[in-house]
Amino acid sequence: MFRRCYKLLTGSGCGGGCSSNTINTLNNINIGVASPVVATPKKTKNLIGISKEDLTKQLTELGDFQSYRIDQIWSWIYNKGQKNIDNFSNLSNVQKSLLKEYYHIDYGTLDSDQLSKDGTRKILVGFSGDQVETVFIPEARRGTLCVSSQVGCTFGCKFCFTGTQRLVRNLNVSEILGQFMMARSLMNDFGHTTEKRLISNVVFMGMGEPLMNYRAASAALRIMTDPNGLSLSKSRITVSTSGVVPLIERLGKEFPGIGLAISLHASNNKTRSEIVPINQQWPIEELIKTCIEFSKLNTNKITIDKPEKIKEFASIIANAGLKVTIRQSRGQDILAACGQLKTESVKVKKTLPPQLATISE
Repeated sequence: MFRRCYKLLTGSGCGGGCSSNTINTLNNINIGVASPVVATPKKTKNLIGISKEDLTKQLTELGDFQSYRIDQIWSWIYNKGQKNIDNFSNLSNVQKSLLKEYYHIDYGTLDSDQLSKDGTRKILVGFSGDQVETVFIPEARRGTLCVSSQVGCTFGCKFCFTGTQRLVRNLNVSEILGQFMMARSLMNDFGHTTEKRLISNVVFMGMGEPLMNYRAASAALRIMTDPNGLSLSKSRITVSTSGVVPLIERLGKEFPGIGLAISLHASNNKTRSEIVPINQQWPIEELIKTCIEFSKLNTNKITIDKPEKIKEFASIIANAGLKVTIRQSRGQDILAACGQLKTESVKVKKTLPPQLATISE
């Protein structure tokens, strides 16, 4: 082929039949900039968020991965915080090569990291062009991470800044867990015993309504509470809801011992329906009844009190010589307090897909 090209370019071998235009065209060919043939890279899956059952099935089909290998892989990811598969030292080179061929580990992108004067830390995490905020609240004996479950929010509660953004989309499992992994990585909090962890508690109180994204939220909870996963006690996790009644009892049955917080905000249906629109669908009477059923599945008691009653009760306990704590609003100077979270992510379409317009189970 090279010899034939040379003859054409030099004019030899034309038999006198080549026109000057043909020769000029051939002489203008720039061989050096010919586009190389590039293979399309294989799309890999994020190991963060894949359930142990699904990962076991997938890896068994790929090669020689015994069940205990899955526990080892989970330990590298969730306990040690290792993002480089090459450093999974108890796996063979063949196993590591297979993992790298089909999987990757990604927490999302760190887009912003703000520190409040009271020590509260607000982290802006990017996922596929969208952003969510997660907040770390340090206290004397515990550190609580507030995670988001949606980009924006399903409900437009009048007092909530997130509600003004409206719903962009649900987060998937890897994105919910990615917030936790990102925060733990930033704080060098991997590999510690429970007693020495900076992040000891998790609350689903960030952007979005977690029960309207139940499938992803519950899958994230399973990995959070798995001894080989993030190994958090259910008693250290609280899910906050505006009152998605059908899924409150389901949450209690699937995760006995988990905490539940209700965004009540009003004691009568008229006022609550005005500021919390979901109350029009599930009024206070239904919500309270469901909470009572939830409490039967757990050892936690239900408390619904006004601020002055809370202070009065706290004074009684303190005067009896016992320790009492009233939760304070934190991180207000960096807009990290409850109801202040919002990002610049917007909907791509004006109308919501059907699966986002209803409860995501």
